[in-house]
Amino acid sequence: MVGSFTLQTISGVLIRESRQKVLWEARLYAEQLQRTVVRIASSLDALASSNLAGAGEAKLLLERLDDLRNKNIGVVQAWVAYPNGAIIASSNAKVTKIRNRPFWKDFLSGKYPVEFFPGFFLWETGTIVSAPFKDSGSGSALVTLISIVLKGSKPLRVGGLDLDVSKAVSDDTGKSVNWVWNKAPVNIYSLEGLLIASPLEESRGAVVGLRDDSKRPLVQYFLEHPQEGQGTLFYEEDGEKWVGAFVKDSSLGMVITVVRPSEYLLLPMRRVMTVFVMVAILFIAVASILTAFGYSKEIEIRELKYRNKKAELRALQAYINPHFLFNALSRICSLANPRDYHLIPRAIKAIAEIFRYVTKNAGSLVTLREELECVRNYVAIQKLRFGDKFTYHEVVPKELLDATVLKFSVQPLIENCFVHAVEETLEPVEIRLVVERDGNYLKIKVEDNGPGFEPEKLEELQKMLRNATENSRKASPEWTSKIGILNTHYRLYLMYGGFSGITLKQEDGFTVVVATLPFVPASEKTSRPS
Repeated sequence: MVGSFTLQTISGVLIRESRQKVLWEARLYAEQLQRTVVRIASSLDALASSNLAGAGEAKLLLERLDDLRNKNIGVVQAWVAYPNGAIIASSNAKVTKIRNRPFWKDFLSGKYPVEFFPGFFLWETGTIVSAPFKDSGSGSALVTLISIVLKGSKPLRVGGLDLDVSKAVSDDTGKSVNWVWNKAPVNIYSLEGLLIASPLEESRGAVVGLRDDSKRPLVQYFLEHPQEGQGTLFYEEDGEKWVGAFVKDSSLGMVITVVRPSEYLLLPMRRVMTVFVMVAILFIAVASILTAFGYSKEIEIRELKYRNKKAELRALQAYINPHFLFNALSRICSLANPRDYHLIPRAIKAIAEIFRYVTKNAGSLVTLREELECVRNYVAIQKLRFGDKFTYHEVVPKELLDATVLKFSVQPLIENCFVHAVEETLEPVEIRLVVERDGNYLKIKVEDNGPGFEPEKLEELQKMLRNATENSRKASPEWTSKIGILNTHYRLYLMYGGFSGITLKQEDGFTVVVATLPFVPASEKTSRPS
């Protein structure tokens, strides 16, 4: 009786763990799918919102559209459409077919209200993801990403691209965590149970896009439970037993499924059942370890890698605020002496503006104008402390002031000048801030003519910047002491992807730090449908 009860307990534990493992894996792939689509949608969004697209310069815009397609695996073709009927498309695009699509045709003729574009709203970018359709040429399932640029309620232009989801998620060029989609039993379906992507199956041969899999047990299960965002199922198919899990993504209109043979997952249970009942309880833990080790060691590594990145974006953003405010308060404390006490009211006013900036702008994105106001208040505090020991100059074109930037992406770079230049020399230091646009990217350059770094130290810092996107960060003294540059670099990478971040060099007697991020005008960005 005891033995039977114990084995039932072991069986229950392992079955629950098997369900959890498969669901865990499905969640990871669902998060990676969304991250991939968001990255590509952000590129489309930036291009559609650009002044280049606004001006309708066909030759330059065509180059940017080709660049968008070439740099993002899975993008079949891209274009920008205008209400007057003009379409500027990538060099491989079939403009006639684009014109013949119902919703594009209605938009171009002025008959179709923008707010009724069919599809799913991707909140992170304000982009619309269409329902999947079959490409008449390749037979693959595609989706269209649509970025609408408005002025009030009037559409100025619409950017679009066709995306082969299967190729996009299988991208192994290093832009994101390598999930080995074509080696894992993961499928992507529409909410109606039509197959959008099956990288593993496609690696073994051609797969018909939008194949109706609604009769397969796991697909049938999520179709019968439309209110459930995720779930697991033990079932039998083709004479074999399986454990499956699904996760729905309502912002993409897609369902991610993962299926594993139950034999593969429950093998540790059979091993445990051969052992004496007296030690069966101990083997509950042993079986769990065997299951985890035999099935998900690689998945856990990938999961930790991705989870760390996702958590670090929030943690680093939260850390930079108190780090910055603590330093600012320290500057005020340094004024509490008989010679400088009369300067404290001005410093308090400056730091009050900084506190207002921190508390008012709760999100992670602000305009460049807002970020520079924070920088100027910070410089004002430092001016009270150092007087004529430094000069500060800005070169910022007015048309870039409304660009969207990551909050606290500029101030730490200015702070770095004080920590490693002004405080390290008796000579006056010149600090310069230059902002310029380079195509679809914003370049924020901060430079100073302080003592700079020894060659070995410079090489070490450059190596840390290169490795910051490859290795998990540890709370080491090196990390905390250089939080300004490394924190900003890592946050930019996490927010915008591999083309963004910080570079560091020394030239012509200046230490030059350059932050690169996508150029997105806030004025047009905030006018998108919500």
